[in-house]
Amino acid sequence: MSLKRWNILLLVSSLSVCATCLSISSNQSPLFQGHSNATGLENDGIQVGKVISDELSTFVKRMTEMWEVKGTTIAVVRPGGEIEFGSWGIKSEDGEKMTPETLLNIASCSKAFLASTMGILMHDFQRGRNQTSLPTVNSFSWSTKVKDVLPDEWELQDCWANEKVDILDILSHRSGMPRHDGSNGPKDTARDVVKRLKYLRPAYEPRQKFAYNNQMFVTGAHIISKYSPMHNYPDFVKERIFTPLGMKSTTFSPKAASDGGNLTQSWTAHSRRIPFAYSDSSVDMIAGAGGIITNVVDLSRWIQVLLNKGVDPISNETIIPRPVFNIVTTAHTLMNGNPRLQESSIVAYGMGWWRRSFKGHEMIQHTGGIPGFSSSVCFFPNDGFGIAILMNSGDKEAVNEAIQLRIAEDVLGLERTRRAENPKTAQPKQPTYNASSPVPFIAYAGTYRNPGYGSVTFCAPSSTSEYCSDVLDAFKVVDNAQSAPLPPDSTVPQLYAKWERFWSTHVRLVHVEETTFKVALTTLFLKGYGTNKKPFETFEMDEYKGEVKFVLDGKGENVEGFGFFGIGDDRRALGDAQGIKESSIAWFEKV
Repeated sequence: MSLKRWNILLLVSSLSVCATCLSISSNQSPLFQGHSNATGLENDGIQVGKVISDELSTFVKRMTEMWEVKGTTIAVVRPGGEIEFGSWGIKSEDGEKMTPETLLNIASCSKAFLASTMGILMHDFQRGRNQTSLPTVNSFSWSTKVKDVLPDEWELQDCWANEKVDILDILSHRSGMPRHDGSNGPKDTARDVVKRLKYLRPAYEPRQKFAYNNQMFVTGAHIISKYSPMHNYPDFVKERIFTPLGMKSTTFSPKAASDGGNLTQSWTAHSRRIPFAYSDSSVDMIAGAGGIITNVVDLSRWIQVLLNKGVDPISNETIIPRPVFNIVTTAHTLMNGNPRLQESSIVAYGMGWWRRSFKGHEMIQHTGGIPGFSSSVCFFPNDGFGIAILMNSGDKEAVNEAIQLRIAEDVLGLERTRRAENPKTAQPKQPTYNASSPVPFIAYAGTYRNPGYGSVTFCAPSSTSEYCSDVLDAFKVVDNAQSAPLPPDSTVPQLYAKWERFWSTHVRLVHVEETTFKVALTTLFLKGYGTNKKPFETFEMDEYKGEVKFVLDGKGENVEGFGFFGIGDDRRALGDAQGIKESSIAWFEKV
């Protein structure tokens, strides 16, 4: 549910026109109605002709086929009700076609709804609309300290952060807490996540550096649940945003979406079908960080409001109060101060949005990704248009953004930029593997515990316990059945564990050198899924999720524990960390 690489953008030009599977809703006006000149552009460069053309449809179809995307839907919007919809591909193994009404999870694009509803709740309190009792505070605003609204639940390891972190901090990813997604259990509630924060290490001082953290948005939803009139975050969003905008198909409930008949099936990056990522029992935990299920028809209404600075252009009703709209879309935390691409400015995060310039045009955007789904919502506030792109295949942010930027170039009348055409060129670089280890592999096997993450028991290939026999057999089943993207060579030494997490069922540790291993959080499907019964596994982005470094005792014979290092975030930035135990974002003691 996070920002990916900015430099992995794809675009193919000079494509021939062919038959398409474009679908445009009959009750919507074509985008940019009116007379266009010979180039299809107005004098100021904004396109007035059809955006989702045969040419664009051919481009989308080629790109999605090349990148193994099963189904895609798009909405392109500008104020006044002009909307175009496009849909390509399938939503089920039976070949049902995607339509603009097809429902998909939008993952982290949900964060913008959380930030807006937090502001709406504050606005209610400031005007006396909400009389819910607040603990220890007389007012409720972005500068309200989290400890003051969650006095019996909120606690951080860093004392200064615990006292000073406010609501703006947690929703602009500047709390100092790194990604700790691996600490979330499969049955966690939002309250469980908040209560566990005291066991999770920070990576930075508050407001020192951007550090994406989903738990902070879980915390935000928990605050709204406690202090909104209905004491339920999803209900509050429905009452204040979904219902007034007529977003009738939008829901937080996978069951409700499925029962309605429009929910798509979902696939991995490599075209293996997987179940929906979570059930209704997990809505309380996932809702704020990435729990909205919707379609591009409903998202077009959301974009219309964003383009009109919080006011519904159809009803003229204020949905997002102007001060709230302004602060959530304002950049608060620097994400990338040294962009690699000339077409992009520096990038900064607001609340639920990041903000940058694309070829000189202001762009506000967020992407989303969970197993089986990829999404992106953006709008160009000074140019009056927005784009939503939803895909029912996981790990497709690169192709999603390539299509998005192609549309933006066409709408703005900009020269198209030619980018990488081959998906293989965008694959992350694999580490160099070295078989050397100071101790036999069996020495790493055993149970390790961290108070925030719980316990995990790793097995070496030579382990013989009943538990390890089951774990090793499970990995053998999938390894014998598939050509897994990682590790690249099945002879590379590994450790294995069954570890039920919210996003995974197992974990691989792949040996790199000495006592260092790369981490792959993975889910095993021993009997396949859907119509394909061949065993397989799935993991995010074909990437390792950080690494672990084992620590040996003074004699160099026994393992004391291991430190987990996330991607890009560790405690060395704090300046007081020396060894692996102190500098890792999670230390697991061997028990």
